[in-house]
Amino acid sequence: MTEKILVVFHLYYHNQIPYFISKMKNITGVEWDLIVTGNNLTKESADAIRKFKPDARFMETENRGYDIWPFIQCIKGIDLSKYLYVIKLHTKNEDESMVIQFNGIKFRGRKWLSLMVNALLRSPERFTKNHNAFVSRPKLGLIYSMDVNVTTRDSNIEDGKMLTDELARLGIKPLSREYCAGTMFAVRASALEFLKDERIKSDIFPASKGSHNNGTLTHAYERILCIAVSAQGYQKKLIKSSRYRYCYFFVKRNIQPFLTWLFEINYHGEERQKFLTIFGFRFKLPSKGVKNA
Repeated sequence: MTEKILVVFHLYYHNQIPYFISKMKNITGVEWDLIVTGNNLTKESADAIRKFKPDARFMETENRGYDIWPFIQCIKGIDLSKYLYVIKLHTKNEDESMVIQFNGIKFRGRKWLSLMVNALLRSPERFTKNHNAFVSRPKLGLIYSMDVNVTTRDSNIEDGKMLTDELARLGIKPLSREYCAGTMFAVRASALEFLKDERIKSDIFPASKGSHNNGTLTHAYERILCIAVSAQGYQKKLIKSSRYRYCYFFVKRNIQPFLTWLFEINYHGEERQKFLTIFGFRFKLPSKGVKNA
């Protein structure tokens, strides 16, 4: 079994090249290839990357699907049998005014980026530990940050019918609906063969714009990249960022569902209907407002 690995690095924000080079320097003790995808490569950026890794390859990709379609386009063109696993990296908007919430935790641009990258390449020791996990555990399919492990919600456009229909079209039967929000992960190479399906092509992805818009197949495939791996029977390893976060997620995963079963008031469905749950029984609550006479 080969232990060679592939890093696919999607480049959009060129000012982040020094940061990613500093992290990729933690890949030690193994043979590895680097493919850089994107459609705005400059000579300065190419020179900086080649100075770090002279054999890096550059792939011109369409301006579609943000980092998702370029990754798929890259995978379609390589022999996956040459690699043990693939590390997916991409530059990310670091605008601190942009706040997003996963698992009850608020993330800003730089924090979200660092959590995902550090789970894979925080240090040579972190990389080696992850690498050895892939070598010793044949059923390990994914490694990524525990902080961004998210479960789909049917009330979200890209999590509901759109995702279900695309999974059915590809013949993927989910065993889990958890995924890596932000799509920076290490994934067993053989688990990506499904991406070579001829039905997955560029024109199903919208042209990329300056900011991400939810509710497109791009975001559905953000989920599918992980869901399809688990559907093949592969396991995942989640990397904790701190002991506090680990305790928080343990409570959220093991205790909160019981508390929710006991008592919860929440909104469900695209119409955001309010429900009361007591001992597992759900009761529809009246909507606010005055009925017409």
